[in-house]
Amino acid sequence: MTSTQQAIAKQLAETVTTHEHELWRVNTEIHSHPELAYQERHAHDTICDMLESLGYQVTRHAYELETAFEVQAGVGGAVVVYNAEYDALPGIGHACGHNLIATSSIAAFLATAEALKSNGISGRVRLLGTPAEEEHGGKVALLAAGAYKDVDACLMGHPGPRVAPVDGVVRVPFMASTGATVVFNGVGAHAGNAPWLGKNALDAAVGAYNNISMLRQQTSPDQRMHAIISHGGDKANVIPHKTEMKVIVRATTDSEITASRERILACCQGAATATGCKADIKWEQHYKDLQCSRLIEQKFGENAGLQGLTYLPEAPTGSNVSYEIPSIHPIFLLDVEDPSVGPHHPKFAETAGTRASFEIALNFARVMAATGLDLLQSNDLREQMSLEKAGFDVLGRLDVTDTKAISETFASLVSGLRYPIRGFVGCAGVSDNDPAHTFSVERFRRLMDINVTGMFAVAQAVALEMKKANVSGSMVLVASMSGTVVNKGVDTAAYNSSKSAVLQLARSLAAEWGSRKGMPLIRVNSLSPGYIRTPATTESLSKAGMEEQWTGDNMLYRLSLVDEYRGPVLFLLSDASSFMTASDLRVDGGHCAW
Repeated sequence: MTSTQQAIAKQLAETVTTHEHELWRVNTEIHSHPELAYQERHAHDTICDMLESLGYQVTRHAYELETAFEVQAGVGGAVVVYNAEYDALPGIGHACGHNLIATSSIAAFLATAEALKSNGISGRVRLLGTPAEEEHGGKVALLAAGAYKDVDACLMGHPGPRVAPVDGVVRVPFMASTGATVVFNGVGAHAGNAPWLGKNALDAAVGAYNNISMLRQQTSPDQRMHAIISHGGDKANVIPHKTEMKVIVRATTDSEITASRERILACCQGAATATGCKADIKWEQHYKDLQCSRLIEQKFGENAGLQGLTYLPEAPTGSNVSYEIPSIHPIFLLDVEDPSVGPHHPKFAETAGTRASFEIALNFARVMAATGLDLLQSNDLREQMSLEKAGFDVLGRLDVTDTKAISETFASLVSGLRYPIRGFVGCAGVSDNDPAHTFSVERFRRLMDINVTGMFAVAQAVALEMKKANVSGSMVLVASMSGTVVNKGVDTAAYNSSKSAVLQLARSLAAEWGSRKGMPLIRVNSLSPGYIRTPATTESLSKAGMEEQWTGDNMLYRLSLVDEYRGPVLFLLSDASSFMTASDLRVDGGHCAW
């Protein structure tokens, strides 16, 4: 961590401490005034009043939900959202600790917002008040209303009981779930005088309940089905003409919920048919399972460690928003007298209101704020998150100068692959601009270590995996046109030299691995891009006249885009280039041909 990063991390933590008095008041107000779904008016107003007193412009009753709110800070860049929940449970108040969820998200928002402003960091942070999470899935309604449409990442946490000597758990499974209200309609009759005239709706409900109970024997261990008869009739001497049953279904995945619904439907309709009744089934909101981003979770775990907290990566063993946006939902652990006392227990409500639990929530907020700020500052991390969300396996960042890390990464990668590795694109590279007469030898060595030695080390690891699997393959080493020509107006002697080395490395590897006995046939080519508009070239392009010069230096009079290199890479990897090896494919808009 650089000195600047250390200073910002310290600032984030201190900001939370600075606002501790206001946060404690908000936390206490929410906890002492428990409100049910869509009735959280006191919590809504308390939070909004507090934020407005600090100078933030708050949108009350956001997205046409009376008890939702939204507040944003920052300019441009990416968007990170902290979700704040604040509804309570019927009869037992804040036994799910939503007062602490709200408090931690508010604290993280304030810390992130002030860090963005004071350090001139591009990006926006948003606090979204999400009502009705216990019964109606407020975030589902907010998602449908467009509250998350421009969001890059979504963060929040949840309290739980401390059952181990750790501060929390980064990944905990949240099952998909749905519920139904089943109304059985029969024919009423006097139970003593003429019961044969009736069609007993209670018998239908009891039959359906028993059917569901028997169905549990044939469900997998990670599925849950719960049912109660919420209305069984009015009088014992009257055959009920109408009864009602409540059903909840839970499963580890969204697809399993769909299958379970069909089986529940059959249980209810079968019981209704057997008793001569009719079953009217109304399914409620469908909550998807939580699909958290491994990359954000990894970053959260790193930040927790930097602040002296211990978070287990996973529990030892839903969220619709997580299907749309990279998200995390860690658990921060509270001290309870009895480890069996967890959320939805009256004793947990008492624990959620203590000062000690409040302090734990603030510690969590400090880690969450650091993670949110990392997401706003790192284009690379957000790009990896997008790939992860699209279904690609993203193992995380790899230091190509660390041979041990390379070995461990490939061991992990190969163990999870169905087929052996057949293709590799090496694109490790950094640039460092300075006049050669002041450029230190240490900086030169570091750049060469990444751009050349790192490229060789990873290519070697891939080749060994191909040899182990006895398969042929193709490699593409990304060099640069700067390995052939010198960049005008930019002092990059070290970078240019490293890319020349990559060109020669590709040719040399091709010579060895194309004909060496004991090695499979591996084609090795290089790709030399021209000037590309990326975050890495932003600094150079910001210099006066530089963009005009670069665009004028090629025959197409523009900078290239990242997407324009997909085709060339696929060509070199595929059999379309089967007779090419030790070649360099320049994609530079004609720059080198002038």
